Amino acid sequence: QTASPFFVYHCTDTLTFRDLSKPPAPRRVTAVRAAGATTVKWERVVSLDFRGYVVYRAERTDGPRTRLTATPIAALEFVDRAGTPTSRYIVRAVDANGNESDESPVAVTVERRP
Repeated sequence: QTASPFFVYHCTDTLTFRDLSKPPAPRRVTAVRAAGATTVKWERVVSLDFRGYVVYRAERTDGPRTRLTATPIAALEFVDRAGTPTSRYIVRAVDANGNESDESPVAVTVERRP
């Protein structure tokens, strides 16, 4: 470190870049209930740093969301055995940096008739 009459130059900061861009949201989400369980399915998201999906349940379209998957899953479907016939489901994609996409369209549960 050297002082001059014009400036003092000393740098110890580290510049770190972080990816803040979100992956695209999953589309075509469906929720079909049969035999006491709801199967939620969605269309694959294409993203270079894709990690997986997280699934949420709500009892109203505008209600609070409960996260059902503790960590992102790679599968294109999730079976919820605790949902109700009126549950709604939302899926989000997650990238390698933990950025979550916007919500998918809300899927309202449809009862499968035998």
